[in-house]
Amino acid sequence: MVVSIHQPSYFPWMGFLSKIFRSERYILMDDVQLADRAFQHRNLFLEQTGISKYLTIPFNRKGYRNKNIKDLTIHDCDWQRTHKKFIQFNYKKSHFFDEIFYFLDIFFSKKYVFLIDALIESMKLSMKLFDISTEMILQSSLVYRKDSRKSDLILELVKAVGGNIYLSGVGAIEYLIIDEFDREDIVVNFYTYEHLSYPQIHANEFVPGLSCIDVLFNIGIDSSKRLLRGVA
Repeated sequence: MVVSIHQPSYFPWMGFLSKIFRSERYILMDDVQLADRAFQHRNLFLEQTGISKYLTIPFNRKGYRNKNIKDLTIHDCDWQRTHKKFIQFNYKKSHFFDEIFYFLDIFFSKKYVFLIDALIESMKLSMKLFDISTEMILQSSLVYRKDSRKSDLILELVKAVGGNIYLSGVGAIEYLIIDEFDREDIVVNFYTYEHLSYPQIHANEFVPGLSCIDVLFNIGIDSSKRLLRGVA
């Protein structure tokens, strides 16, 4: 059983989706604190000028350092209209605008109180459009040692879902204690995503690392699925 673990992301980039696609179970870490300057509640989209811009879901910041992601509430009730207008304005000339915006319109029409609900909905929609059938499991639903941290926490979560292969990002090399995984007969594989380029309507040169929504608007659902799988 191949397991990957990651905090949520707002309409994640292709590297994130690629790791989920290559897993049988993905554990969404909702019972940890929000990391500053991370991509959990924001992501990059492309303006008509060819410059990338963050779209961010605002959350109530009072005491947020003492709360876990699942407990954070959304601050600005108008963020959906703002994001929707930005996407309409900047992607309306893309070849597959109508095909993709239909789904986004539904996403933005829903009411979200907690940040985690909007993030999970954006991830589920992304997985649906890219035809990713990986099982998503919330960290908060699992039974494990709650005092675990860093490498021990990852090991506990993999064990909690019956995993024997952990698919990790290369950034975890610095803190994962591989010997402890070996003792539990769990193999750790480090995954590096090779970012394949695709035509972008507003970019003279390819801009990597954007939200998967940029891919969908530019090349459509079918070609996006093939790109994720590395198929020409």
